[in-house]
Amino acid sequence: NGAQIKMPVSGEIVYESIVDEKLQDAIIDFAIKHELYVQVYDNDEIVVEELDLKAHPDPDLKFTGYRETHGMEALKGIKTPKILLATSPKLVPAIQNELENEYGDIAYFAQSEAHLIEVMNKGVNKGIALDKLASILNIERDEIMALGDNTNDLLLLEHAGTRISVANGVEKLKKIATYVCTKERADGFNEAIRKFVLNKE
Repeated sequence: NGAQIKMPVSGEIVYESIVDEKLQDAIIDFAIKHELYVQVYDNDEIVVEELDLKAHPDPDLKFTGYRETHGMEALKGIKTPKILLATSPKLVPAIQNELENEYGDIAYFAQSEAHLIEVMNKGVNKGIALDKLASILNIERDEIMALGDNTNDLLLLEHAGTRISVANGVEKLKKIATYVCTKERADGFNEAIRKFVLNKE
């Protein structure tokens, strides 16, 4: 969600925003109170109290390892670019509203899936990260194509010249998109690459 930019070949981190320690402690205490599933990140390792694939069937586990702390308090103090909270989708709106009211002045909240709330420092989002990356690569906004599917991608698309929503994207995203794919998820990504990068219909 824009908290870290890492070069894919070298692995060099060229930008990173670590969650403020006091904010992290407060969010974990909030999660304990509301019995939420919590996930933080230690470099490329996923860290949880106890892995629960029913609470969060994380596809990232295909690409990286994880460790369990066997206690929520142990999640405090881990330098992480974001905190992921998982709960029942029907509870997410009320919980996110409470978080916004309590910590909205110091935190940015994003939703990438119906059951998730992701927490970053205030001033962190995909749009700002995209601008930073464009500056590093010395490319202009009209040279950039961005693709997304959920509300956490709104600012990403707003900072790109060509704005793509895959077919399963939320309505807010489709409204600002310059093109809405006919296909969903990875197939939609492939469709956009073929159409706008490879110029193949």
